[in-house]
Amino acid sequence: MRKLFYSLILLAAINIHAQDICYTPLLSTTTVNTPKNSPVQGLILDQITTLCYNSLLNYLATHYPNVTILENPTSQYNCHSYAFHLSEGNTNKVWIDAKDLYTNPNLSKYWTDGSFIEVCNESDGEKAHYYENSGDHSALTTSAISGEYESKWGKNARVIHAPTYCPYDAPYYRRKYYASTAITGTTTPLCSGTRVFSVKNITGATYSWSVSPGLTIQSGGSTNAVTVAYDVPYSNAWAEVEITTPCSNTTATRRIYFDAGSPTVFYEINPNGMENCYQTNAYYYFNIAPNPEDVDITAHEWGYRPYGTTSETIVGNPNAYNTTATVIFPSTGLYEVFVRPKNSCGTGQESSAIVDVVSSCGGYFRVATSPNPAGSNLNVVITDELNEVKALNAHTDILIELQLLNTGTVHKQWTFKNTQNAFNLNLAGISKGWYIITVTKGKYRSSAKILVQ
Repeated sequence: MRKLFYSLILLAAINIHAQDICYTPLLSTTTVNTPKNSPVQGLILDQITTLCYNSLLNYLATHYPNVTILENPTSQYNCHSYAFHLSEGNTNKVWIDAKDLYTNPNLSKYWTDGSFIEVCNESDGEKAHYYENSGDHSALTTSAISGEYESKWGKNARVIHAPTYCPYDAPYYRRKYYASTAITGTTTPLCSGTRVFSVKNITGATYSWSVSPGLTIQSGGSTNAVTVAYDVPYSNAWAEVEITTPCSNTTATRRIYFDAGSPTVFYEINPNGMENCYQTNAYYYFNIAPNPEDVDITAHEWGYRPYGTTSETIVGNPNAYNTTATVIFPSTGLYEVFVRPKNSCGTGQESSAIVDVVSSCGGYFRVATSPNPAGSNLNVVITDELNEVKALNAHTDILIELQLLNTGTVHKQWTFKNTQNAFNLNLAGISKGWYIITVTKGKYRSSAKILVQ
């Protein structure tokens, strides 16, 4: 009973809501993330006063003289933040409560999203959570002293202590243990051969591995260590494990990503400024928007060639990470502008766009289309060039026609009023092939060539 009395005194002194010398106002909230990227609310508290600081240290000296102090009292972070956030390599110090300010589960996201899993034995756990009566405390189950825990005591110091030598264990000896589900293994591109991935070997746990296209499981699919083999190129390949423990009543899932072979990503090549009229001996700029997840791509090789030929011209540095290319077309005709991603395994599949190069870009206005080649949708943008076109009133009809190249057969029509210059056209049901998009505004007309794939 005496231990419980003093324990409750400490909890009141270090609790964020305690209206005493250690009360610290909430300055702001922020968001941190679990290892699996679930959002967790973090609190930014005002610093403790000198009076509170001295009082907390005095409490330790009086009631827990055998702890080893690692860091002096601070309200920058608490036990949950240290055990599940800072100890995982994060550096932003925040206060993490069991529930957020709206009383929603907060701390438990670390194990409900599969970043950690409950284990039955203390020896398998990396974190301990005191969960009954005066609990709500988290600690690391390992420290510089064998058999002792490391934890932050609210606003008090971060200390090393015996598992039951703390204010949070009274009156019940109730703790749950959690282990990380993190996958260990190399994430550089796998160009050939095999690679081993592993997770913690937990007593009594079951494991089930699966892999993405581009990989096969060679061995260990039901153990904590799996050997995967390269099969075919596949960007953002993955290996995934499902872990179940006897006391968790849930299955935790974890995945690790890497490239299998050379890149297989597809890019939409866009002209800067949505150019659609291309003429010889002029500069044109093309760009792509790589997926930020394609971290293994190290370079983009750009070039162009006359359509239907293999005679290509490389532009720029083929071994640089260029997302933009500058092209000067030497003669009229159809050209393919292409880009090929590269990683440490080699050069990946090509993405391309077809453009029609003429000797001179004239006309009353320009028609820009994207993407080209097109799929089920086509964006058309009209750029007025002459004052006669700009002078047309809002009641003027804009007629857009899709005609089959060479025959002139109209396959589809759209009619709009002259109140906009950008249009999204539905091409669903249109057969693959070359077409002409003709735009008529009043008596003025301009066209563009597209490929439907």
